[in-house]
Amino acid sequence: MNETTKKNGFAVAEMTFANACLLKKLFEAINRPTDEPVFRISEDAIGIRQMDPSRVCMIDYSIGKAYFEMWNVHTPGDCCFNLGEALKAVFKKISKDTRVSIFVDSKDGNVTFTLKDSRVRQRTLPMLKPQSEKLPVPKLQFDATVKMVTKQLREDLEDIANISDHVVLKASPKEFVIEATGDIVKAKNTYEAESEALLNIQVTKECRAVYSLSYLTEALVDPNLCSVIALDFSENMPIRTTMFSDVGELYSWLAPRIECE
Repeated sequence: MNETTKKNGFAVAEMTFANACLLKKLFEAINRPTDEPVFRISEDAIGIRQMDPSRVCMIDYSIGKAYFEMWNVHTPGDCCFNLGEALKAVFKKISKDTRVSIFVDSKDGNVTFTLKDSRVRQRTLPMLKPQSEKLPVPKLQFDATVKMVTKQLREDLEDIANISDHVVLKASPKEFVIEATGDIVKAKNTYEAESEALLNIQVTKECRAVYSLSYLTEALVDPNLCSVIALDFSENMPIRTTMFSDVGELYSWLAPRIECE
């Protein structure tokens, strides 16, 4: 292996993902908080743990090699490229039958996507020097865990976004409440424990916290990736969402808005 490859920390790997449409959805979710993510490729998985530029939101995704049709990591390391450009150049014309192979070549400094369906298409992007630091996972004890139907939650958050730019989440053993207050309108959505949309609720201590609606809606609650989502939060503490996707559990974190009452 080239000594430069070993020193610069870049990966050399090739992998095939059978469902290009699902990979596109994953890339779209990652692209919302960051345009130049750093994918960390190990022998067993490809992951990303990165904050948005304002350092309010963090995504923590890891996809194991078992979800890939082909997996071959020659050199574990990092892979960084402009994700917005990849979405435009690679994933505009795909179908449910499209398979995508990815070749990360740090020697040439490129990442190449090969799409295979009725024809074979290649798109090559230059690799970028990673700019993100290695981030620890927040160590928090949560007072409330709420498991919901993702589509219902997303629709309610989008509706409330017409009233305010932030939302209040409340949890008690019997119900989960979403509230927002605008200049004129007040909104309150209540999910009782028996609600079809509220699949499970576990509360050790009643809690209330305030979060940015735009981040919560766009980056943390994605019905394109999962039908069921879990929210873990405590009084005025960061919220963690867990999307139960077809490639495993995908985690995201969002800091609270302490100043809002």
